[in-house]
Amino acid sequence: MYGERGRIALMLPYDNAVIEPEFARTLPAGLSAHVVRTTKTDRLELAEESLTMAPVAGHLRADVALYACNASSFLKGRVWHDEFLGRFQEKAGVPSESANSALMKLARHRKLRRLAVVTPYPEWLLEPLKKFVSDFGFEVVNIVGLGLEPIEINRLGPEASYDFAKKADVNDAEGIIIVATNFRTLEVLKRLESELKKPVMSSNQALMWMARKMLNIPANEAAATSITANWPEVDQ
Repeated sequence: MYGERGRIALMLPYDNAVIEPEFARTLPAGLSAHVVRTTKTDRLELAEESLTMAPVAGHLRADVALYACNASSFLKGRVWHDEFLGRFQEKAGVPSESANSALMKLARHRKLRRLAVVTPYPEWLLEPLKKFVSDFGFEVVNIVGLGLEPIEINRLGPEASYDFAKKADVNDAEGIIIVATNFRTLEVLKRLESELKKPVMSSNQALMWMARKMLNIPANEAAATSITANWPEVDQ
């Protein structure tokens, strides 16, 4: 049986072409991830549609459900996000986290306070994103947006997240977060941390870390494939 150690339900936006390959390359043996894909293009309609689709987690016999869209769940603020995540978990019927909650928990877990933020999103989403991160108790010392709409983001290679993370780094930043599940980062996180001498975390990495934590899988357990992610060298 696929997922004998744990099954993950991944709720994805219609256009996401990145998180499935990144999860496939990092999951340890015995874990499986199964996608439920929304159809709406409007971000708030997408979030609401996901609530009607969340019960699919039960049909998948998933052990956890992850809402893998950043913009649609930070857009209206932390209070809205927390209420939405509670509704999503109730509908899914299993423990749930969002890309945003996972990323904030990973940054807190790594004992960071001042963050530089990188995202491929357009300019109008930067202020809501900054406020959302601030409402979790972090200080946003720099934020860089690429100005892209969803359909353009999944065309980018990892060199884009590498370049813009380096541009976003400032001396005051204790760490860098890369916000978007449709933005390829897996291959460059370890290199960025080595060169910048500080933690660099992405949405997908945070979701992978959170899934392992929820399923009681050691954070440093090797993936079933030969390619591994840059897991934080800290205790769970």
